[in-house]
Amino acid sequence: MTWCRLDFDLETGEALIEEIQSDLLRELRSSVNRAYEAHDRKEACFSWYGYQFKTAPLIDYWVKDFSAHEKIWHEAMLTAALRFLFDELGMKTVYYHTATSGKFLKRIGGTAPPASLYTTLPRQFCFENTREAPVILQSDKL
Repeated sequence: MTWCRLDFDLETGEALIEEIQSDLLRELRSSVNRAYEAHDRKEACFSWYGYQFKTAPLIDYWVKDFSAHEKIWHEAMLTAALRFLFDELGMKTVYYHTATSGKFLKRIGGTAPPASLYTTLPRQFCFENTREAPVILQSDKL
């Protein structure tokens, strides 16, 4: 459902969380939005990406099985990433991109990921802004 892009250096004990994403939930949310639009037009089916979907079953699937995940997926993914970095790899320091640094370093020219993933979420996990860069970025090991 979700994934995390990590860079880490076992020698320095530093890691960088580049991003977390949920392509599945984003795409599912988009299809459900279309289903709700079709429902409002009283259409039993709708077309999306060349496929036909039944409106009511997709809305039911979203409501019963996935809507709750939309609210917590980012916290669950960051928790899993941090546990992996600290408990499995023994990292001592973990950095998390800001929206600006992530966009710049990854050369994102189009639509950026939601800013809350780089502001609100890291604050919830006690990340602090710093001008210090991880050694992995300073030494261009990526």
